[in-house]
Amino acid sequence: MRTNFTDEQLMEFLVKSFTLQRYDDLEIGFTDLYGDEKLSESFGTNDATDFYVLTLLKKKKENGKYFSRAIGGGLWREFGGAKEVYDREGSQIGIKKRFRLDEDNHVWTMKEYSLTESKRNDLKRTSEFTAHDELVMCRIRRKANYLVSSSSQCQGTVKSFAQENQDLGLIPSDDIKESQLPAAIEEECSVSVVHSVSNSQM
Repeated sequence: MRTNFTDEQLMEFLVKSFTLQRYDDLEIGFTDLYGDEKLSESFGTNDATDFYVLTLLKKKKENGKYFSRAIGGGLWREFGGAKEVYDREGSQIGIKKRFRLDEDNHVWTMKEYSLTESKRNDLKRTSEFTAHDELVMCRIRRKANYLVSSSSQCQGTVKSFAQENQDLGLIPSDDIKESQLPAAIEEECSVSVVHSVSNSQM
């Protein structure tokens, strides 16, 4: 399946799904990403293809504003912070968040696309039918779960990042923690644990 869909295209797919329109651009199924079933049971572990699915967010409390990110076998953890997504006219229509799930010896990464409240309200006013407010679109990718030290390429990337930032005085300590890695490096290496990188190791 194609993996080069832009954020704008994926938001268009979500808008069509929210307004119950048909589209032929992409095969998208509905999957409960916050149920009791493990993700490996839903998607398997032998296919490196990106999966595009629709799911419903589940609130921790019926009238609350926080969502449960638990799933069978683990917990989706957000990293990198939320980013705004805009349409072709330059108006914000959605939010993109990034998550990672550690399950057994696999790491799953997910990009979650949701509509803003104002966009949902606009669609409700102009569409005959709409889906549940908590409908989101997700792009899911499975990667092998390994430490940075087991990958020379990722190890070199992390060390280079550490050296550059230490030279600039941006990281005062000798340790590079997972939370300090840029999202691009973090996702590419799919690290569950990032070992300390000290001057003696460089």
